[in-house]
Amino acid sequence: MWSYERLWKTLEENNMKAKDLVTRKILTKTMCDHMLKNEPVPMKYIGKLCTYFHCNVDKIVEYIRIEKR
Repeated sequence: MWSYERLWKTLEENNMKAKDLVTRKILTKTMCDHMLKNEPVPMKYIGKLCTYFHCNVDKIVEYIRIEKR
C-alpha cells in the first residue's frame, strides 16, 4: 500500500494544503485525488514534488507492505 502521509506533513510544514499543489500546477487534480486515496501515481509526479520541496522521495511517499495470510 502507498502512503502519502509524509507529503501531507511536508505540506503542513510549508503552510500549504493539497489544493495548493493543483493551483501551483505541481500536480493535476487527478493525481492529487489519487494521492488523497493513497493510490500509486507515476514517478514523474513524485519527481515534481521532490523538485518543488527540494527533498528526496522518502519525504513524499512511503510503501507499506501488507502481508497476505
